[in-house]
This record gives sequence, structure tokens and C-alpha cells, in this order.
Amino acid sequence: TRRAATAAKALPPPPPPSSPRPRGPGLHPGDVLMHDGLEHALERASELEDGTLVRVLEVIATPPRFVVQLDHAGERILLATSYDELPEGRVADVVALGVRSLQLVRRGEASARPVLDDHGVLFTGRCRFTVLADRAGRHLVVVEPEGAARLCLVGDLVDRRRIDVLPGG
Repeated sequence: TRRAATAAKALPPPPPPSSPRPRGPGLHPGDVLMHDGLEHALERASELEDGTLVRVLEVIATPPRFVVQLDHAGERILLATSYDELPEGRVADVVALGVRSLQLVRRGEASARPVLDDHGVLFTGRCRFTVLADRAGRHLVVVEPEGAARLCLVGDLVDRRRIDVLPGG
């Protein structure tokens, strides 16, 4: 009665329900990226941030393809595929891909995190990463998670004006 009402007033309010991380700019799992008449459904994703962003999203396809976002706003996007011809060990500052010579753009280390909390991830934990590019927009992105196989991707920078994104739900 009166004592119960006083006790109820003394209890702290219940914590607010946990809400998912808000959707920021750029690409996210569940989005569909449309480019040159093709649809790329984005699935699992992880991102690394050390002041700049490297976000890797897997495309639902066979063989697997990837989309790599190289900035926070999602303006620098690569369409990429796996690359397995890179020698083991530290990635050199200059890598030859056929007749192209890719130069070091960025090298860093960061903790991987999911892009959205309710989707799968590509890699976790502490990762080293290297980004190389040539003047024509060909990129090599290497992510080396501690204790796991490295992911090497090669792809081309896509003109953002030629991409439409249907946000996922």
C-alpha cells in the first residue's frame, strides 16, 4: 500500500531497451548495390578503423566477390575479387600485378568490428591491413587477422555516380 508505493518510487527506472547501433553513412550488410546493370547483394561485413576506414563486405555470389569501402562516406568503393598470388609475409610497398605497379597507399593496424550487430562478420580481432593502388584505380587490399588466414582482394575503384544503393532492412 503506502509502503509499497514509497518503495516503488525508490527503485531506479529500468534500463532502456538495447538498441542496435545506428546506421551510419556508407554501405551496410543487407544493402543491394547496383552497378552496370548488375545487382550485388551485400552480406557479411567487417570494418577496420584507425582514423580512416576500411570496410569489407561480401557479395552473395559464386565465386565470392567483395565490395570494399575506403572512406567513411562511402564515396570510394571497390568491386573486388579474391587474389591468391601474393607471396606470404609482409606486403611490400610496391606490388606488381601483371603490367601494373601498385604503390602503398596506407598500412595500419586496428581491431575489426561488425558493421551492423545483427549480421555476420568476415574477420574479427586485431588485424593488420595494407592498401596499395595505381593511378588508374586498381587496388590491392590485404587484411591479416591475428590467428587467421589473410584476405587478399584486388579490384577497381568505381565511379560513385554509377552506383545506386538500395538500403537493406
